Order: sequence, then C-alpha cells, then structure tokens
Amino acid sequence: MRDPEATRTMFEGLKNRWTFLNDEQRDTLVLLADMLEKLGPTALRVILMQTERLVVGRETYNDDFEKDRDWLIESLQECLDNQTYLTVKILKLLEKERGGDKVSGTSS
Repeated sequence: MRDPEATRTMFEGLKNRWTFLNDEQRDTLVLLADMLEKLGPTALRVILMQTERLVVGRETYNDDFEKDRDWLIESLQECLDNQTYLTVKILKLLEKERGGDKVSGTSS
C-alpha cells in the first residue's frame, strides 16, 4: 500500500491540473484519495461501479441531487424496483438450474 502522505502529495499536485474543478471539488478529491487508500480491491470496484451509476444518472437526468425531491419516497420506490429485478434474476437462475423448467412463485 502506498504511503498516505505520498498519495496526498500526488493528489495535491494533480489539484493544480484539475482547473475544471472548483476548490471545494479538488479538496474533496484529496480527502477521497485519503479514504480510498484504506480500502481493498473489491471495495474499490464497488465505489467505481457506484460512481459509474452516478455519472449515468447525471447524464440522464442532468441532476446533481440539487433538486428538491422526496428522497425517502424515491429510495423506497427504488427498493421496490430492486426487489423486482432480483426476483426476476432468481427465477432465471432457478429455471437454468432446473433445465429450463418454469418456476412458479410458490416453489423454491
């Protein structure tokens, strides 16, 4: 693992190149680098995947979470969507496991 001070120095140097970011964004990147240093490879891939989803959301909705929205209701609706997607995946896995036989919602 790289020395945290070396990481900070590297990001401090990059801050001067990231002129398209404001000071708060550059400072946040330096803090993020400090935290990322402490994570393992799987956790880093999780963060990368979440970051990719944030970018897709920003490009799709042109929103950076600044709009006044009911975040609780939206989160609960997303949970319902996730349950649906996971249930479909489970059904497909079970069908594959059983040689293509359809699985009813009551069997396991």
